[in-house]
Order: sequence, then C-alpha cells, then structure tokens
Amino acid sequence: MERVKPAAGVFNSSLFLVIGLVVLFGVTAAALAAAAHIVLWPYPIEHFEGGCIVAAEQWAAGGPLYGDPAAGQTPIYNYPPLYPLLLRWFAGGVRPFLPGRLISLLALAGAAVAAGFAARRATGATTWGLAATGFFFTLPEIDLYAVVVRADSLAVFFSAAALFVGWRFSSRLGGLAAAAGLGVAGWFVKQTAILGPAALTLWLLTSDRRRAAQFIALYGGLMLATLGLSECASHRMFLKTMLVYPGTGFTWLRMKYFVEWHLLSHSPSHVPAWAGLLAAFIGFGRGGWRASPTPWYLALNLAALALLGKEGSSRFYFIEFSVACAIGVGVALATIERGLGRWAAVAALGVVAALAALAAPRLLHDVFAGRYERVEAQRVALLRHAGDGPLLLENVGYALLAGRRDLDLVNPFLLKRLFARGVLPLAPYLEKVRQRRYAAIALDSPAARPSLITADRYPAALLAEIARYYPPPANVGGMFFYLPPPAEAP
Repeated sequence: MERVKPAAGVFNSSLFLVIGLVVLFGVTAAALAAAAHIVLWPYPIEHFEGGCIVAAEQWAAGGPLYGDPAAGQTPIYNYPPLYPLLLRWFAGGVRPFLPGRLISLLALAGAAVAAGFAARRATGATTWGLAATGFFFTLPEIDLYAVVVRADSLAVFFSAAALFVGWRFSSRLGGLAAAAGLGVAGWFVKQTAILGPAALTLWLLTSDRRRAAQFIALYGGLMLATLGLSECASHRMFLKTMLVYPGTGFTWLRMKYFVEWHLLSHSPSHVPAWAGLLAAFIGFGRGGWRASPTPWYLALNLAALALLGKEGSSRFYFIEFSVACAIGVGVALATIERGLGRWAAVAALGVVAALAALAAPRLLHDVFAGRYERVEAQRVALLRHAGDGPLLLENVGYALLAGRRDLDLVNPFLLKRLFARGVLPLAPYLEKVRQRRYAAIALDSPAARPSLITADRYPAALLAEIARYYPPPANVGGMFFYLPPPAEAP
C-alpha cells in the first residue's frame, strides 16, 4: 500500500514552526548562560542581597529575625521567614551570594515551567506551552535583575505553581490542598505573593463554588495556623515588622519612575510581551473566565502594576508580571492559529523569536560587559582598609566581602519608617555622623543630591548631615564613598 505523502504546506509550516522554536530556545539558552554568570559573580548586584545574608547569619547565630525596638533590638528583615530559613543553611560561606542566587535561578526555572504548563493547559497545544516557557527567559527583568539574593523569585515560583496545581487538580481535594500549601509557602517567602491563589479563588467562585469553599477553607486555615505560630515564635513582632513598620504610602512619582524604567529599557522582547498579554484576553473570550483561572491571573497581574507607586516598590514587581506575559504569548499564538490559521501563528512565532534574538545582544552585553571586576575589587578594598568604627552602607554586600560586620542600618528602608514613627530614635545616628565616627559611608547617589531610591532609604536629615560633616565623596564606579578626614598630626 502506497504511503500518502504529507501536504507540502503542512510540512513547511511544521518546519518553520521548529525553526522558530529553535531560535527562541537558542535565545533562552544564551539568557540562561547570562543568568549563570550572574549566579557566579562574586560581588553584590542588588543593594539588599547583603541584607538578606546578614539577616540569615544573625538568625543562625541565635539572634532574632524580627527584633523588638522596645527591647533595644534593631529589626533588619521585613519579609516572612521562609527565604532566610533557606539561607541559614549556607550562612558564613566563602561565596556568600552563590547559594541565594542559585535558589533564585532554580525558582525562575520553575516559574518558567509553570508558565508553560499553564499556557499548554489553556490552549491544548504543547507547542504554545513550549513557546511560553522559552519566552520567559528572554525578558530583561528576569535575566538582569531576578537572579539575585532576594525572596522575590522564590515567592513568584510558589504563586505560579499554586495557580497551575490548583487548576490541574481542582477536581481533587488533595490537589486543592497542595495548591493551598504552595500558596501559603509563597506568602511566607514574601507577603505580596498572592496573585496565583487569588486568581485560582476567583475562577473557582465562578465555576464551582463548592470547590471554591474548600480551597478558601484550606488556604485560610493553613495561613491562620502558620501566622499564629509565627507570631508566637517572634514574640508578636512578626506581623508588626512586615505589615505595620514598612508603611503603605503611595506616590505617582515612584510609579512613574518604575514604569519609565521598564518602558525605556527599549528591549524588543517587551513588544511581544505586552502584545501577547493584551491579545490573550481576545483569545479567552467571555467563556474563558469560567473555563480557566488564566485570564484572572493575567488581569490581576496587570492590576498589580498599580503597586509600583507604593513605598518599597521595586523592579522585582515585574517578575510575576513576566510570568503572566509568557502565558499571554502562548495563549495569543494559539488564538492566532485558531482565528487565522497555522501559517499565521507560525509567522507570529517567527516575529516573537526574531524580537527575542534582537534583544539578546544587548542583554548579553549588559551582563558580561557591564560588570567591572576592577571597580568592584576597589570598593571592597576601600572598606576593608577603612579605619575603626561602624560602616553605613546602602549596599552592605560589600561589607561581607571586606570581612566587616560592624554595620549600621542594615535595612535602611525599614529603619527610615521606624525613625519617622518614633519607634527608633534617629538622634544617635545623626550624632555619629557629626562626630565622624563612621569609618566609611557608601551611597548609590550623593548625599547632597540623593536619587529617588536613596531618598527612599535614608532620612533627609541624615543625608544632609553626611553632606555637611564629611568631605566630598570619592566616586568609585558610580558609588559614593564618604570617608572621615585624616587625623591631624600633633
């Protein structure tokens, strides 16, 4: 019996589909190589990496994670304890940043897989699930900023995993329990990791209220039990440190700063990210909101961008948004295939892959050529050879490498809020500046002309005193070091 040859059009579309996926995953491989370089980079990349490590070290040494100012303790960590609990196992190592960055990289890989599974389940097509997974790592927010010692990436993984597990196994009580456990774990990594469980809850409320009640009971019960244990273990400082002390102020200037940072990065990958996210809503249609939690998740991520204007917001808020964008790209490609045919979807995938390829050279340049070991070593040496006295650093990671632990204001953002509320007195720190007792002060911008971020972390009065009592700073690769004047000879 003679075999029937496949139609040429089918063969060609399949061939070009494979080519598009190969290009996309080639960019993903390059992005993962860049992420691996960041993991192995021996110097701090983000200002609070060192703060997370110091908090884990002090906790491992028997100190409180959530200090009580009334008892003379200074709080240094304002997130839940699960992430520093993981870091405790590696505290004191010769490569202080490596373990935390590995955790973040593995968490991001898990988030990419969760995005792919969600797109696969939403579209019924493994191809578009693979496209979603590959696209995730082409976004600069993931490769340049998310692979650091911060709780954010791990929290996003748990949130995305809760969404998918609860969706995939929603017909089973055990599946809902697993989703509730993942959701609570995400919250106990970072208190903002609620979008996955929230989307799952909204979907269940519109599709199966009995299952919704079960999930809410499981999630709420587990959350309340864990919160109660944490409050008891921290002598009732847990919720106060996380939810009361950090503050909830909102300014449009802060939102404008981060939105411009995102949009003005000029990454070609942002074009399919936003286009896919918006086009996905067309693909879901009216019935899609009852069929899956995915449109709820995408909508919540869009709405959550409003939080960029609140106190403490950062570029890390774009990590979970990137998960939503990856899912959106997969759903959008399936929508194009359903409405315009396979060739149109393959062409759209080609555009996505081409834009990702265009973004890759700048991404790789920013990672590999944008880091100067000589400058970093100079910063560490300057702190290592600073005189006696405490250090006041916006990025305490350099103190870890310099072998210094005599640190003041390890978490300046949190402590600025405590100063403003009168929970901690600012006067002792002002006096140290006036007496020039700090062996070194290092800021990301000049004290006399602080950036929005530096001003968000330090009280204006403290910055003014630094500018007044310390000599002009030494600019070391864009970091400003204030050193006391040399002692006069008798």
